[in-house]
Amino acid sequence: VASGVQAIPWGRSPFMVVVSPDVTENTIDFAGLADILAGRRQSWSDGAPIIPVLRPPSDTDSLQLAAVAPVLAKALAAAHARPGMVIAVTDQDAATAITSASGAIGTQTLLQMITEGNKVKPLSLAGQKPDLVSLAAGRYPLYRDYWLIVGLHPSPEAQALLDYLTGPAVGKRLPSLGMSPASGR
Repeated sequence: VASGVQAIPWGRSPFMVVVSPDVTENTIDFAGLADILAGRRQSWSDGAPIIPVLRPPSDTDSLQLAAVAPVLAKALAAAHARPGMVIAVTDQDAATAITSASGAIGTQTLLQMITEGNKVKPLSLAGQKPDLVSLAAGRYPLYRDYWLIVGLHPSPEAQALLDYLTGPAVGKRLPSLGMSPASGR
């Protein structure tokens, strides 16, 4: 900020708990997710093994889950300490691990699921669907904010891109991609 860098709010997308398409469950709550992460629950209701796909402890996904509920912070710490856990370094690695392992569970945003065409199944969280309607109404508890970062004096080309990304055409398109435009756009 002192050097003139600006952070411009761009949009918000539900941050979801997702599973591989073969999982029969449709909903989860924080306590249930904590049980899975801590290893207290190791199979789905149909008996299939659960395969948690973690992100590194310092990753935004891990930090956001840990911050939302103390029970998740403890469970994530336990999960990261267990040997043999699947840890995906990037969003794309996580999506691949979740879609390719039967019984997998992990996280990603609605924006990532739609734009990358990921064949994952979002779970309702605490009884709320991870969609833009629930998010806008304040019912869905997890989300990811997206920002555009620019210098104090962007080049004409950078300014043109910024104007396009924050303009009405993109603002109208963002919801179809799983992201609500930032307030006021």
